[in-house]
Amino acid sequence: MMLPAGKEINIVGISQGGLISRSIVEKCEGLKVHTLFTYGAPHQGVSAYQLCQNWYCWPLNWLAGYMVQYHIIETFGAPTDYFRTWWNLDRYYENSIFLPYINNELDEAVMPSYKDNISRLTNFGLFMWTDDEVVHPRKSEWFGIYNKHRQIVDVYDTKVYRDDTIGLKSLNNEGKLFFYSGPGIHMTLTDQYIDDYLIPLLTDGTPTPSEQ
Repeated sequence: MMLPAGKEINIVGISQGGLISRSIVEKCEGLKVHTLFTYGAPHQGVSAYQLCQNWYCWPLNWLAGYMVQYHIIETFGAPTDYFRTWWNLDRYYENSIFLPYINNELDEAVMPSYKDNISRLTNFGLFMWTDDEVVHPRKSEWFGIYNKHRQIVDVYDTKVYRDDTIGLKSLNNEGKLFFYSGPGIHMTLTDQYIDDYLIPLLTDGTPTPSEQ
């Protein structure tokens, strides 16, 4: 469907759809987006299959992280495109074909337009499920990451925010970046999560205060 020229739209993405939604905003020149809102989107990737709780799970996660960064494997499924191997970041940045690019983390492949397009948003809302058993670490839904010691790095201390690679810092300085959270496992979408957090941003109402 073609949008009328100059038509302003809102985009809401859930889980992996949040990554796709953000990449659309970044890459589509001329697209006028008022609010981008993501529920449970792994903006900084996933680093483990959290549902596996046995002793052998971390060796399996390590193997999975190693395998998904072969280009032939990455072409078979979207989740392989955002598996972030915190234990081998050099290999991740060298081989990953999606996430480092839309996060503008590669000095040799920086796209200024990605930052410009995100910075033009009126609102960018990020919702994190506090009991999420799919996205690991959960803080990825707020642009947090694991460092090389498997310690959580808050969004404000990441390269993406600190260097303002995609405009998060710019949005936050203008009061346009909103962090929300609530109980529930992955894909738990309640009326409250829509009415309290999403609707005010879509309608230019008084937003619920950001949680950080």
